[in-house]
Amino acid sequence: MSSASKQISIPKDHHGWILGKQGQRLKDLQQKTATKITVPRRQDQSDIITITGTKKRIEKAEHEIRVISDAKSRKAFERITVPKIYHPFIYGAHHENLNAMMAETGARINIPPVLVQQDEITIAGEKEGVLAAKQKIKSIYKDMKKRCTTVSVEVPKSQHKYVIGPRGSTIAEILQTTGVSVEMPASDSATGTITLRGPQEKLDQALNKVYEKANSVRTAMVEAPAWIHKYILGRKGVNIKKITQEMPKVNVKCTGKEDEIKIEGPPEEVEKAQNELQLMANDLIAKLTFTELNVDPRFNKHIIRKNGRDVNRVKEGTGVVISISENDGSNVIRIEGNLAEVLKAQTELVEMVKKLVENEKKKDVSIDVFIDHIYYRNIIGNKGDNIKEIRDKFNQVQIIIPGPGDKGDIVKIRGPKEDVDKCHKHLLKLVKKLNESNHVLEVPIPRKFYGSLIGTGGNMIHSIIEDCGDVTINFPKSKSNKVSIRGPKDDVEKAKAQLLELSNEKQLARFSTEVCPKVERHKYLIGKNGVNIKKRYERYGLTKDAEVFWKY
Repeated sequence: MSSASKQISIPKDHHGWILGKQGQRLKDLQQKTATKITVPRRQDQSDIITITGTKKRIEKAEHEIRVISDAKSRKAFERITVPKIYHPFIYGAHHENLNAMMAETGARINIPPVLVQQDEITIAGEKEGVLAAKQKIKSIYKDMKKRCTTVSVEVPKSQHKYVIGPRGSTIAEILQTTGVSVEMPASDSATGTITLRGPQEKLDQALNKVYEKANSVRTAMVEAPAWIHKYILGRKGVNIKKITQEMPKVNVKCTGKEDEIKIEGPPEEVEKAQNELQLMANDLIAKLTFTELNVDPRFNKHIIRKNGRDVNRVKEGTGVVISISENDGSNVIRIEGNLAEVLKAQTELVEMVKKLVENEKKKDVSIDVFIDHIYYRNIIGNKGDNIKEIRDKFNQVQIIIPGPGDKGDIVKIRGPKEDVDKCHKHLLKLVKKLNESNHVLEVPIPRKFYGSLIGTGGNMIHSIIEDCGDVTINFPKSKSNKVSIRGPKDDVEKAKAQLLELSNEKQLARFSTEVCPKVERHKYLIGKNGVNIKKRYERYGLTKDAEVFWKY
């Protein structure tokens, strides 16, 4: 349901009463009526209260607010329960009874709106006026309760709006002319039963009025695909105007979204209009067809050209209707007309698009590819062998890789679009493979073991590299104790395991002892240029990793 708003004037000094303690009464009222009620702030001098919600809920909230205000403002206040079905007789067809009572008694009478299912009527004002109004309402109620009888009639729900009339005008007309109240079922009710309530002698007259109004307008549908509607309407609606000029009370609705056309009006005229439109629709369906082409959006401007020159040429040559619209990232070209014309136009447009595609393939393009510079060496290869192979494979493409002095990560590719696209995919695939082969791990190993892990002439580290495949092992030149391993993940993990294993073996194989010669004898133990120490290394089989620390 759509939401609406209504502003009502309530005396400023009543606002606090409507709000209640800490705003609780207002909260309860909003919850009860399912509306939002805005009361001006205390410092605001406005007396306007705004109610937001559906029409039915706004009416209910307004009624509740006025009841609260009336109870606060007058010396006397009365509540009287009268069954809802008798309310129309109290307020009259156009509220003439209600207005007359209020004018005569000076009291304010608050009757729940038609859509609010509530029996209670409130009266506020001077004591004498309130009592007089109460007596009049009771009198009307007792009289009508005694005189009223009912009759029910089934009317299709689609015709109920004609019984109700604009803003309830038809129901009010029946009540005014016959004195009979017409009770409609709720809008969400499945039944089409309408109840008439009033004096026995007036029921037949009211019943005839209901039948007359219910059958005064008929609704009919013409089956026609939505895309045919514009042809049925004709240029600037000329076809429909021809029908409505002959039958001015007929209303024809073509939405262009549903596969049917709605006709409303007097039954005889509706039937005639329906027959005419259905014949027209059937004829158009038999003669016309359509097809759709999905085209890359890049070609849109080329197909349309200046002021739609190319499309207009096809239209004029074939007599078809052509429309271009975007749909899921593609341009949908729709062709409508008779079968032969549509096929001819389709052939011309397909050929036009084919030429555009071919021209696009031949056209040179340039794209930038982001590739981390660490991969350049692998892409170029030893003496440029790898890049030569790529350039030979894509010999129509120019590949520009930044030189050693450049820090950029952008490789430029230029050439015919189709070749550039293939080269681009090839490079991205190559980078993905290199990335997978570029796993890096840092392994903490004490620096004192680096020499033994590398081995004489690097023989130890080379054997690890050979055993583990294509990995690179770098020992830090700084004071760091982390050895870097780069390569395919599985090979890197294998090299890591071997390095740690060797490191642990070296750790377990090391031991130390301490001797304490006198300081003045140290120089004799060392010898000139360490010659004596070197002899002892050789004599006792110590490796060059062995360390001697001198304490002074």
